[in-house]
Amino acid sequence: MLIRWQWIALVLSLILAGALAGLGWFESRPGWARYQREYIRLAADRPANEAATESRLEIRQIEIAALNRVDRCATCHLGATNPKMADAPLPFTTHPALLDSHPPEEYGCAICHGGEGRAVTTAEAHGEMPGQHGRLIPDALLPSACYACHGSDTLPPSDTAVVAEGIKLINEYKCLRCHQLDGVGGSIGPDLSAVASQRNWVEIYAHLLRPDALSPGSTMPDFGLRRGEATAIAAYLLTRLGPGERVTDVMYLVAEPALAGTPAPNEAVTSDIAPGDIVSENIAPGNIAPGDIASENIAPGDIASENIAPGNIAPTRRSYEAIAPGYDGRRLFEGLDCSVCHRVGLKGGEVGPDLTHIGRGREAAWLRDLLTDPARAFPDGQMPAYDLSEAQVKALVDYLVTLK
Repeated sequence: MLIRWQWIALVLSLILAGALAGLGWFESRPGWARYQREYIRLAADRPANEAATESRLEIRQIEIAALNRVDRCATCHLGATNPKMADAPLPFTTHPALLDSHPPEEYGCAICHGGEGRAVTTAEAHGEMPGQHGRLIPDALLPSACYACHGSDTLPPSDTAVVAEGIKLINEYKCLRCHQLDGVGGSIGPDLSAVASQRNWVEIYAHLLRPDALSPGSTMPDFGLRRGEATAIAAYLLTRLGPGERVTDVMYLVAEPALAGTPAPNEAVTSDIAPGDIVSENIAPGNIAPGDIASENIAPGDIASENIAPGNIAPTRRSYEAIAPGYDGRRLFEGLDCSVCHRVGLKGGEVGPDLTHIGRGREAAWLRDLLTDPARAFPDGQMPAYDLSEAQVKALVDYLVTLK
């Protein structure tokens, strides 16, 4: 009997040793290191590229004391500031010229793009893990990040058009009859002054489409919003950040003179506006009049909802599939909060269609088209664009076709 237990103990010890060895091997080959090796190879193919001589594999961290942020996105997005990588695929490609006025060493990346700047894995950095609040912001909603810092008067109207459309719609639907913004409005519904610090964009978007489905017992009516309308309102609500996340003292406010009519940060602007209307000083530093969309610059007809729908913005993200992380479709489905809107079995929401048996009614090609460009595949639908990579689309399709 003693010998038998000794053998059992020996086998268990070997299993444990093997598991620890495997864990050590896995930790010694992190995903970011694969990206860095591939970047070095791609950079070496370009003439006179100084990046090709950089062969040290390490986590690249930017500490932004002025904003109390730490950002490690450059660990994988190595070519963001390298003009010779303009034709390279993500995550190695050069960032647009916006970095000339927003250098990463002063602002980082997550302040505009969302996600979790401290993370060093793709899933965590992009907010694809279940329970994460910080989600990578899709292209259609990126103007909300611009507006949150700059307001409307310091940018071309087209740069914040989707946010301006959201302000107009909040006026049209009289949202402040029930909700408050900075102490003004009704008290029936939740205060929206810092809603972007409390909910991610997926939750905000889904709640606008089917309030009672996301929050059972909600008294908020279903306004029957179209995809573009929900996108516009969500874009504005994403600018409503709490004091801990709001940027009110950044370098550009000191370096660049404010345009005429633009209040200084935290400057109070008083006006006599009845409850139920949007208080313009609480929304637009440029003092957008209630019910208007910066009318001196933008005609209401110039920002048609159908023109700003997420699906109508051509996908521009490319991924390097040779070293793209391997995705588990089911975990990705959960991590992207797809269950906020869709039910699978007994779990999930009721905002969108039930996907329990989606594999019976839809072919893989159609599902791929839907995930790539929802507005084109399903024009009358309400699903937003997620800006998914090819690897993510494939993983999700492979999972969905098994639901039969």
